[in-house]
Amino acid sequence: MISTFMKKAIACFILSCIGTVDIHAQSSYHYDVNNDGEVNVMDAVLVVNYILGNPSPEAIDMGLPSGIKWATFNVGATKPEDDGNYYAWGETEKKEAYSWSTYTHCDGSSSTCHDIGTSICATQYDVAHVAWGGSWRMPTADEMQELLDYCNYEWVEYHGVNGLKLTSKANGNIIFLPAAGDRWGTNSGNKGSYGYYWTGTLSEGSNANACRLNFNGGAVYKGDNFRYRGFTVRPVCE
Repeated sequence: MISTFMKKAIACFILSCIGTVDIHAQSSYHYDVNNDGEVNVMDAVLVVNYILGNPSPEAIDMGLPSGIKWATFNVGATKPEDDGNYYAWGETEKKEAYSWSTYTHCDGSSSTCHDIGTSICATQYDVAHVAWGGSWRMPTADEMQELLDYCNYEWVEYHGVNGLKLTSKANGNIIFLPAAGDRWGTNSGNKGSYGYYWTGTLSEGSNANACRLNFNGGAVYKGDNFRYRGFTVRPVCE
């Protein structure tokens, strides 16, 4: 059996090798692990995760008219019932405190929010796209609504975790969104009671808010919240 140390050593070697590949070389497609037409660090990450035994996200066809597929788990998670990480809207790193004073895309207050676009999907501000690469990205507000419109949903307990089970009306496929709660300041709350999931869409009429999904028990809402709040993210792909 290969030790953890050896696995990490092999992983580092692969990272260094792929990092030196000329992405314009004719033979570069041999290294394009995620088939996105490019050879970059994301291909190395996928290989490393495979070596270390970390699962890759699966794209679930929920039978939606748009053709969008939904990931099996959150950014920062390794399985459906894991919370994953919490992110402020437009930020791509988790952190200890979530407030206007720590929010990267403002100058300390809600009235000074930077304009980073009405949709950050598949941009440098999209944590799903930055973390997973390929065609993975945050869902738009319309895509979140589409998921609700074309699925039956219910509050369930899955592997000891409360959350929302969504079942496709078209093909019966299922995804599970854990009730991971949220982050504000240095506090965390509502875990097991509420789920809050960012979309990549800015709220209409307020540059300080972005659209999100939240649920509690059988009640599901689509609304908005201050951009600095720490919510979970469930990616989609084309």
